[in-house]
Amino acid sequence: MTSSETPVLDQRTFSYRIDKDGKMTFVNEHWDSYADDNGGVALQSERVLSKSIWQFFSDKHTILMHELIIGVAHRRKRPVTWQFRCDSPATFQVMESTVTPLANGETEYANRFTTQYSRSPLRILDHTETKSEDFITLCSWCKGVIQGKHVVTIEYINENYALRKGRGMPNLLHAMCHDCYDQQTDALDHQG
Repeated sequence: MTSSETPVLDQRTFSYRIDKDGKMTFVNEHWDSYADDNGGVALQSERVLSKSIWQFFSDKHTILMHELIIGVAHRRKRPVTWQFRCDSPATFQVMESTVTPLANGETEYANRFTTQYSRSPLRILDHTETKSEDFITLCSWCKGVIQGKHVVTIEYINENYALRKGRGMPNLLHAMCHDCYDQQTDALDHQG
């Protein structure tokens, strides 16, 4: 953190539950306010409840990782925890997610911030920015931009696109980079 960055820490926990088929059955009282804070009108509770969680993921590695995490939690009958970046345009954020097995095959996700600090806004993450026709793939875990077998920082891509006057910012697709996939599967092995 540099001297121009201001630490903040949102104390809310954002929880949701899914049934054994992956349908969202519950979101807690902080869900909608977090969606509002981040421009996620499409993620409001009335739009996600009774929908499959899997429709909100755009790549097979992210789906597979969540299936693995849920499977490990249920087989071991105890929570599984991991961390991931969850930035907003003006805030660097690391969130901890705890997946807890419940009765009848249900699963609860409880997410809370472990690190937050204000920074200069990243236009690339701002949903109100004019968008170009370009698409880039962002790792859901590290917020790196996936370019083939390489990953570059979102900060670098933000700066690069900001220099291209008049084109707008690219649309974002979310996936999981190979490094994060390997790190997460290794961490799952060690949570035993």
